[in-house]
Amino acid sequence: MKTLIPQILKSRQLVLFLCAACLAFIWTAALNAQEPQSLPPHPVFLKFMGQGNGQGSVSRPVVRFMIEVADEPEERQIGLMHRTDLAPSTGMLFIFDTNRAISMWMENTPLPLDMVFLDRAGTIVNIVRGTTPFSRAIISSGQPVSYVLELNAGIAARTGLAVGDLASHPVITANMD
Repeated sequence: MKTLIPQILKSRQLVLFLCAACLAFIWTAALNAQEPQSLPPHPVFLKFMGQGNGQGSVSRPVVRFMIEVADEPEERQIGLMHRTDLAPSTGMLFIFDTNRAISMWMENTPLPLDMVFLDRAGTIVNIVRGTTPFSRAIISSGQPVSYVLELNAGIAARTGLAVGDLASHPVITANMD
């Protein structure tokens, strides 16, 4: 009986150790799991006026998007990561403090996106269509910009967005001052 008690205590300690290890693993996994960011929709639609693409195209109808505005560093860092759906007429507008070349990537982003790069005045200067989900490849604005609009892949083409089109929204107007 004397030899049985130390064995029971050892097995009980082993069980407690294993339980503690499992709880630590679950807790760490829960901390590392990222929830998708969902910012409140801005009450004003972002509108694009079809100015053409410099190739003699005619003015197109106004295109409107309901947007979430990512204007804080943490919001821009998370963006649309971990989001599995985005309504067709919605997007996320990233606002940067200075007009500069921007580099982005798709790590942890399961949605293919169109990235619309806008200068300080809100003019489209570049569109990167159909980005690759979860990719670490750098996506560059190609020139200085103040805004990036992320939309579902294919929306830019379906709505006719083109380089030279002008965006209209209160956050763009406010940022021009």
